[in-house]
This record gives sequence, C-alpha cells and structure tokens, in this order.
Amino acid sequence: MIRRELYTRPGDYFSRAAIMRSIRQLSVLNYFNPEKIKPDYNLVDDKTVDLAYDVEEKSSDNINASVGYSGAFGVTGALGFTINNFSISEPLTGGAGQILNFEWQFGEGSRFRTFSLGFTEPWLMGEPTLFGVTLFDTRQIYGFDLQQTGASIRIGRRFKWPDDFFRGDWILNGQFNNVRAGEGIYREGVSQQVSITQIITRNSIDNPVFPTFGSNVSLSIQMSGGPALPGNINFTKWIFSSEWYLPMFNSTRVALYWNSMYGYLAPMGSSLINPIDEFIMGGTGLGYVATTPLRGYDDQSIGVRNAVATEA
Repeated sequence: MIRRELYTRPGDYFSRAAIMRSIRQLSVLNYFNPEKIKPDYNLVDDKTVDLAYDVEEKSSDNINASVGYSGAFGVTGALGFTINNFSISEPLTGGAGQILNFEWQFGEGSRFRTFSLGFTEPWLMGEPTLFGVTLFDTRQIYGFDLQQTGASIRIGRRFKWPDDFFRGDWILNGQFNNVRAGEGIYREGVSQQVSITQIITRNSIDNPVFPTFGSNVSLSIQMSGGPALPGNINFTKWIFSSEWYLPMFNSTRVALYWNSMYGYLAPMGSSLINPIDEFIMGGTGLGYVATTPLRGYDDQSIGVRNAVATEA
C-alpha cells in the first residue's frame, strides 16, 4: 500500500521533486504521522543511491457510540465505525487501504433514523481506480415526515493530465423519496430518483487533517432523470467549490484559509424540482435535510422553494 503511492521507483534518476511528492502522498493517506515521515538516502556508488522512507503509523480508524438530547427529536443516540485501512481479504490485520464504514443514528420514538453502510476500494485491480458502494436509509419526523432509501455506486480515477493532482469521480445514485407529511416544506408523495454525478477535482493540499499549503478545487455536475435516466425527478445541478491554504510568517503551522462555493440548479422540461435537492440555507442545519448552515438567520429561511420549469 505504501509502495504504490511513491513517485520514486527503483532504476529512476534521483529526483528531489519526486521525493517531496512521495512524502505528500504518504501524508494525505492519513495513516502516518506527517511530522515523522522522513526520507533517508545514502550513496552506494557514484551511480546509485539507496533511498528509504521512515514512517510512524498512527490510527486513522474510529468507533463512536453516543447518547444525547435534541429539542427536535428528543433522546438521540448513535453507533458507528469507520475503518480507513481495511482489507477485505485480511479483515483482522488490514493494510490494504480500503474503507469500511457503518453509521446508525436514531431519535426518540423513531422520529429520527439514519442508517448507512459503505465499502470503498481505492486501488482496483492494482490501478489508481476507486470503486465504492453505499447503502442508506433515512427517516425524519419533525412536523414533516420524510424517508429516503437507496444505494449509490462510485467509480473514480486519478488523472495524469493536466497534472496528476487531478482526478475524476462518477456516481450513480438511485433512491426512493417518501414524504408522508410535507408541512409546507416538502411535496407529499412517493418519488423515484436516478442520477449520475461527475466530479472533477484538483487537490494539492499537504495534509488532510491540518493543511497549511495547497488547494482543493472541485466541480460537480449532477443530472437526475431527464431524457436518459428513469425516475420522476428531473434536473441538473452544478456545484463549484474551492479551498486555498497560504502559509504565513514562513511557518508550516500558520496559514491563511479561504473558501467559496457556488451552486446552480435548473429543472428539465416541466418537472418540479424536489425540495430535497434545492439550495436552502439558514440556522444550524441540524434537524433538516439538505440545509446549509448560515448563522444569524432562521432555519431554512434563505432560498427559493418549489421552482417550476416553464417551457419555452
């Protein structure tokens, strides 16, 4: 798993740039202490260099169990785990870089329930190709009564052009939306939704946990329904996001952070957009589906609801 991330290969010319890129790749895996990753090299003869990487493994897995109280859902609880360095062939030892995650959250009297189970293989068939599967089921009863059940398949690939910081991901998602009570927020009834999402990303940050250098820029284009896909929810949705980190004071611990996100949503044909997929902001975002937090405003108070397409 370590060797496949390295940009230095036996027989290559010595390259400091390749060594620095290898250190960055090992850091963003989040399996090792980034401050302890050190290359060590010595001259064997006038044509050969012996190169080694010293790493200190750290735990990147987590298990959570919690109990709390919410004014919206009463007594709540959660159970879950994420194994970031899993191996399906050797589940007790791990080390293959696969990701296995499970999450179950629940509220008082089944007023809130979230279940998800996912598996991701980042290197399919020995190539930098990602393959992942996720199953999910969510229900919320908070005035409205909304349930979403479905599955998604994800395929991703690291690019070599324009440079090897770029990657592409494609997600096929299918789900059922069942709104038993809309309360003026969601349109009541059952809807079927099938969508394809393409995400192009360039990620050059130096550390996934505490980045201080680089950028993370992505463009997501989603098509739901339309002329090519089944279901009765039809729209296109674009999201552009960017994060930039600029070191300050010649320090590797202090950085200026700037981020932005832009979204565009449009129906196709005369279809009504499902409010679940609209851009709605306000409040903390807790207790609502598809709400972007925005302090200083009431929950779900910013945004246009129930956009209807008009035919030209």
